[in-house]
Amino acid sequence: MIKKYMKIIPLLFIVVVFSVTAYSQDVKLVDDAYLFDDKEKTEILDAMYKYEKELSYTAEMFVHTTNNEYLIDTEKYIADYYKKYIEPVSKNAIIYLIDMGNRNVFIYVSDSIKSNFTDEILDSIIDSSFYFMSDERYADFIIGEIKNTPNPPVFDEKESEKKNYLLITSIAVVAGAVAGTVGVISVKSSYKMYDKDAPYKLKENSYFNASVRNDRFIRKSVVTQKINKNDNNSNSNSGKSSSGSGRIGSVSSSNGRGRSF
Repeated sequence: MIKKYMKIIPLLFIVVVFSVTAYSQDVKLVDDAYLFDDKEKTEILDAMYKYEKELSYTAEMFVHTTNNEYLIDTEKYIADYYKKYIEPVSKNAIIYLIDMGNRNVFIYVSDSIKSNFTDEILDSIIDSSFYFMSDERYADFIIGEIKNTPNPPVFDEKESEKKNYLLITSIAVVAGAVAGTVGVISVKSSYKMYDKDAPYKLKENSYFNASVRNDRFIRKSVVTQKINKNDNNSNSNSGKSSSGSGRIGSVSSSNGRGRSF
């Protein structure tokens, strides 16, 4: 009898392992919003398996889309989804979410690996392919995020400011040199040409000579007028607000970042 049970135990172990593996495959890509066709699903799965291997840390990638009919907050929805469906099969998870109900995209990372992600890194991953969302190319957006996760194109603000400063300085120097050269040529040409027919004798008349009556003087009169500040006009604009450039509807939590679309 014992020998009989000993033969069954390995079979049970194989069944359990197979079941867990199959379940992991089932939650790898859950397209509840029906955004992908079969070909796109295959491309997304291939991308996940490929770029998981390029990560400098151990993690598994998952993709989920939802219509979120009850409009649960995106952060709460993905956190609950992770606890219920992903955590049983992977505690080192990266979940790429498209929430069609709230019109948000979100990247969720589990506690064990979130130290590898700053807000800037997550934002850069989303930014890398966010333009696809305006064309409803959802699969391309997800694949773009997956590809940029191992080596996210992080935006270095200080380095960018330094490059912009050097560029502006270079342009100003070149523009100044060009303007100066044009000015010198223009002044020189005006002295050389006294009138349209005869050239002005620059060398002979470059010094003060009272006997030469061809000297011409330009008299310039400048009139200045002080304009008082109109307090009424300045106050009329005080209630206006200005809008700056930036990300639209950023969504963040301790385990991820998102964006409205």
